[in-house]
Amino acid sequence: MTTGNELNALYSAFADGERLDPSERNALEQALYSSASARRELALQEATRRLVRQRADSLRAGVPNELSLRVGRSLDEVDQGAMQRGHARRGWTLASAFEWLFATPRVARGLVVIGSVVVVALSALVLVRSPTPSDTELASLAYASFGDVIDGSFTVERQTASQDELRTYFVSKGVDFPVFFPQLDATLRGGSVVEINGQQCAQLVYAAGPKTVYLLEADNNDVVDGSVQLDQAIRQDVEQSRWHWEERDNVGTLFVWKSNNVMCTAVCDMPTHEFSALFRLETL
Repeated sequence: MTTGNELNALYSAFADGERLDPSERNALEQALYSSASARRELALQEATRRLVRQRADSLRAGVPNELSLRVGRSLDEVDQGAMQRGHARRGWTLASAFEWLFATPRVARGLVVIGSVVVVALSALVLVRSPTPSDTELASLAYASFGDVIDGSFTVERQTASQDELRTYFVSKGVDFPVFFPQLDATLRGGSVVEINGQQCAQLVYAAGPKTVYLLEADNNDVVDGSVQLDQAIRQDVEQSRWHWEERDNVGTLFVWKSNNVMCTAVCDMPTHEFSALFRLETL
């Protein structure tokens, strides 16, 4: 009989593309056929590897041709200036020290190359991170609102376990998309409305035993046109893998996925495998 640790090793090997022997492949296929949690675990491991590969690819940045040409021209000018000035000795002041540094071809080349590398690295970092204001970006808002729920500063405006009652409430508050109620092993406590850049978005709060699950939903049309912002890397994960997940230390786990034309974010202070187990597999 295959133990849980052995199955986890098989999931990892399969997700890495390693070749399994017949007995290992048979054990893996039986687990995937008979267990929804096994299929979920394998999907999580595969998604993790895709995410790591995407982040690694996005960090690779070549030096633009125009920058290379500018660096070459600068080096030529430095060499010509050094030859014209000669090697006459000067008084050793701060100004003359800088002048000597940039008049010495070998030193100047090093400074220019280092500067160009720093510029490219900083540019790549800005492009990779693509920061958005935390008060308007969907995932950041979900984390922040979940914290408000936990510390008691969040107000559940309509407290009810009735989805129909909440649908009516959301419509009355200007939410113009069909709010999605996922199938969760948790009890619906109620909902509220938050305005993001003029767009009304829905908030749902669930209780899963002693734990709280917070959802923030927006019309995907608003995400596409930029009215509601969503981190670019998260959007790419949702488009390519159907959903995105991440864990933040001392905060919780975030799931992001699209249901029909609703962009859904959910946060809970559970580990990923426990949080995902609350959802029916088809809702993620």
